[in-house]
Amino acid sequence: MLIKIAQNHIFQAFIFIIVIANCIVLMLDKYNISDRETNIFSLLNLIFFAMYCLEMLIKLPALGPKNYFMDPYNSFDCFLVDIALNSTESISYTNTSGLQTLRAFRLIRMFKLVKEFTELQKLLVLMREAVIDLWPLSVYFIIFLFTYTILGREWFSY
Repeated sequence: MLIKIAQNHIFQAFIFIIVIANCIVLMLDKYNISDRETNIFSLLNLIFFAMYCLEMLIKLPALGPKNYFMDPYNSFDCFLVDIALNSTESISYTNTSGLQTLRAFRLIRMFKLVKEFTELQKLLVLMREAVIDLWPLSVYFIIFLFTYTILGREWFSY
């Protein structure tokens, strides 16, 4: 029964929507937010945490521990859920400890989407090849910017 749910396209699409929504909520975070926004973000963070726990609780028994942990994305998801379970600080939005910053690792879940879309994979491969081919030009450009930034500061600082 759980294997059918874990491999169902609707379940996978639901998880993708949750991942995208989580990334959008993380992008909306800013410094010095009001108490109302803090409460909203805390609630949303708790909902996303519950969804990731639910995903893990469905996939782990369905695939079995060996098959579940063979997929690096599942292992990473399990790591994030485990960190959140072992630390109430990472669930609370008001605490500013270092463990709270682990929420940002949820953005890495976006790379799960790349696995599903072959056109996006092709595009990323082309971008990687372009960056590899253009790195000497990038170094020259950075040196150029650095040089003229220093010259500009010297000339116009007075």
